[in-house]
Amino acid sequence: ANNGYADGIAKTHATFLVGDVGPTLRVKTGDSKLDKRIELEFGRWSKAVKLRAKMWTMAHAKLQDGEAFAVMSWNPAIRHAVKLDVHPIECDQVTSPQLPYLSPRRIDGIYFDEYGNVVAYDILKYHPGSQWSRLSMTPDYVPAQYVCHWFQQLRPMQHRGIPECKSTLQVGASSRRMREATVSAVETAASLSGVMKTDAPAGQSDPVSPMSEFPLERRTFMALPMGWDIAQMAAQHPNATYDEFLRSQIKEQARPKSMPYNMAACDSSQSSYASGRLDFQPYFAGVDLERADCEDSCCDPIFTQWWREAAI
Repeated sequence: ANNGYADGIAKTHATFLVGDVGPTLRVKTGDSKLDKRIELEFGRWSKAVKLRAKMWTMAHAKLQDGEAFAVMSWNPAIRHAVKLDVHPIECDQVTSPQLPYLSPRRIDGIYFDEYGNVVAYDILKYHPGSQWSRLSMTPDYVPAQYVCHWFQQLRPMQHRGIPECKSTLQVGASSRRMREATVSAVETAASLSGVMKTDAPAGQSDPVSPMSEFPLERRTFMALPMGWDIAQMAAQHPNATYDEFLRSQIKEQARPKSMPYNMAACDSSQSSYASGRLDFQPYFAGVDLERADCEDSCCDPIFTQWWREAAI
């Protein structure tokens, strides 16, 4: 969050993943009139609950925090016949403060059955870091059918997510140090108008006190002491390598999501149209997989609960 490029990469990826419409429904029951009616009502409900914006928030949290949670619950304020709502929550709220020792079918925040299926979640009413957490640290027991849990499973038996940008967290710090070093070099060169030097032997030049300073008038001629010359400061290092260094840093930050440089930096000045399109192929493949995971973890459960209410 404190690096502009890393922050932009996360937001750009969430925008591209969810799009400007969000999840849409396509029904094929064989009855075209019924299909259109279901699709229309689901679209109206999605608009009423701001589903696209909430899915964007979840996509951003998945990259930054490693996982995204949403709870489906009743909301009478929804301006639609179906009062189902989707509430994204912080992953820190899914926790078991008093997790019993030696609980083979539980991990922090999640319950499992004997076959390893998730059956329920422990969800705090308030974020554990908020002032309201003092009111209650007893979690609600929420059945799994009312919870969307979206994360990238990297290892077998993994049940909670970790930040997808974990391998590049230190890149922002090194980029910041490089930028500060570059700015310091420029400021040093700008703060000193010049340095007086002499090659004359001792006693053959006017005396000048070491490290002494004197102001310069603008647009004037200046006479130097006998035997002395003046040279202007030049900011040469690290300016010469800054652009190349920054480019490599942006590439590394974008690599965990297979995002090309021109998309991560919003800069295609060094890419041709063909190379720009070619660089996107790994990213498109990753987005397709991520959308498929979102469909299984979020969209299908949401539609299942919506259909139960809509049918009534």
